[in-house]
Amino acid sequence: MKKNRRIGLLIRVLLIIFVLEGMIYAYCTNQERNSTSGITTEILVDGQKSEEDDNRNENTENSAKVKEIKDTLKTSLPAADEYLNLNYSDLDTDEFIEWFAKQYGDEIILKLDADSSDEIEQRMYEYTGKSLIVNLDEFMKIKNYDTVTCHEDGAHISFAGDICLAEDGFVLDYYDTVTNLSECISSSIIQQTNEADLFMINNEFSISDRGAPLEGKYYTFRAMPQRTQILKELGADIVSLANNHVFDFGEEAFLDTIENIQNADIKYVGGGKNRKEAEKVIYFESNGIKIGFISASRAEKYRFTPGAEENSPGIFLMYDPETFLQVAADAAKKCDYLIAYVHWGTEDSKYYEEYQHDLAVTMFDSGIDAIIGGHPHVLQGIEYINGKPVVYSLGDFWFNDETKYTALLNLVIDYDGLKKMSITPCLQSNFTTSFIENEEEAAAFMQYIRELSSGCNVKDDGEIYR
Repeated sequence: MKKNRRIGLLIRVLLIIFVLEGMIYAYCTNQERNSTSGITTEILVDGQKSEEDDNRNENTENSAKVKEIKDTLKTSLPAADEYLNLNYSDLDTDEFIEWFAKQYGDEIILKLDADSSDEIEQRMYEYTGKSLIVNLDEFMKIKNYDTVTCHEDGAHISFAGDICLAEDGFVLDYYDTVTNLSECISSSIIQQTNEADLFMINNEFSISDRGAPLEGKYYTFRAMPQRTQILKELGADIVSLANNHVFDFGEEAFLDTIENIQNADIKYVGGGKNRKEAEKVIYFESNGIKIGFISASRAEKYRFTPGAEENSPGIFLMYDPETFLQVAADAAKKCDYLIAYVHWGTEDSKYYEEYQHDLAVTMFDSGIDAIIGGHPHVLQGIEYINGKPVVYSLGDFWFNDETKYTALLNLVIDYDGLKKMSITPCLQSNFTTSFIENEEEAAAFMQYIRELSSGCNVKDDGEIYR
């Protein structure tokens, strides 16, 4: 029995020792884990602190750089100062830069770090999709333009020459027999004018059922108000009133013309209820750039059409071009690209006059970027002057039964200016206007343009370049 008790005691002792060893092992293992975990935590904390310090330093450097660039911008954009002054704004360039920074953030400010104002403006457009002028307009909360959706490569603008809708004569008589515009003007032309982002034409008639023909004037043209829908069907976005037939039926009919055009949601330029309206420049914003249109006339040897005065209606005259040039110079500073549509030249002559060339030079000097002409009733040549185009006359687009060349002029304009210019060959004949599809006839048309043009090349496909 004693022997058995000794064996039992020994077993209990061994069990106690075994348990104690397990407890000691577990304790040591746990301590080792805690020790290792503490080291890892300490390493992670140190790493986070290091990264946070780096970020903090980077943010401090960026903030300093942003402040430096903003300070530079406030003194490196003279065009902004000039534009704010032109608009009689109480705001200044410093406030504009602060507004711009809030609008677009520090990331864009950092990208405007450049050596010249031109490069700064270029980068501003590249990274915001808006020119300096459009950004300034938004800053000042100015909206003196319509926004138009345009092609990705720029604003596609088409121009036609003179259109005359006269009741009881010329093209309307034919139109009334077919009652379908596509039988009067090629459907491909109508498609092109409607697909253009902007289409402009010269409205060489009054639109009214009132008034009487001007006494002593041989040709007078008037259409009834419902004829305005023809302009809409053509896709007209803007018309020029600066010509020698828009006032043919007197003041009442002229004012009706303006009202009917407005009611059709078509813009007009070059005429108005008073001088301020006649001299008004029409602006459109497209792809973040602002394009302006100005129009005036010096077409009558014997003047029947009155110039607008302070309190009387009429058109914008430029026999003495001083006012026109001043208006153009101001407008050029308020937009990115300025187009002048002018009524000038000698009727039925395919050659432009020396005075037109000289006047074009001064117009370009004033800031105008492209000149489109009409009035001679025939298509004239194209000239580049100091890198800018003047199209002296687009001729009659849809006017009468005479057979003569006419055309659509097509411009593609982007931030850098005129990207592409081309001409669509057309022929007016027998009260219709058609697209010249035949290759030989189209080649003859292009040769006609080449012979009359100067300082430019006209390709067989109609593209025109310097």
